[in-house]
Amino acid sequence: MDLRELRDMLLRIDHPESVLQLADMYLQHLQIAGDNFRLPKEHVLVKPLLEYYADDLEGWVKFVKGVRDRLPQVGRKFHPEVNELYRKLDIRLTQQERRERLDRAVAVALRKKLIADEYMDKMQYSRRCTQEWRLRRERILTAASKVTKGGRTSMADREVLLTEFWATIDAEIDNGEVPKP
Repeated sequence: MDLRELRDMLLRIDHPESVLQLADMYLQHLQIAGDNFRLPKEHVLVKPLLEYYADDLEGWVKFVKGVRDRLPQVGRKFHPEVNELYRKLDIRLTQQERRERLDRAVAVALRKKLIADEYMDKMQYSRRCTQEWRLRRERILTAASKVTKGGRTSMADREVLLTEFWATIDAEIDNGEVPKP
């Protein structure tokens, strides 16, 4: 069964959240166990998801979001359990990206000899980067809300602004431009 067939099957069953939650649990176990991971025979249904998304959290988040967006809504709300799983996955992805971004910034700071290669120096520098980026992000979002009707930025606009913001931060890090300690 390929991914499209699996997605379509998930849209037809009564409890797609059970299959998605099971797959997510096994994806996490697979990350920890690696080659020692064994999928129980009774859960072979999720094998295509494990094979495809084992090393692709972003793709897994998009797959779950795609299922969520195609499920019938309850009133104006998404399927609650699938939406909750999507939110957890999105937070996990955000944290993973945050850790990777901080690791890259620390590596640049070490290479430029802005900080010493000591645990506390790296932790303090990570905190400094986080604070500076938070302030910059807040300024951008505040400026955007001031030019919108009613003073509120839509979720879609906010998502675009944040995607552009983090792309700018990533480009700065790649160019060796990191916050001063």
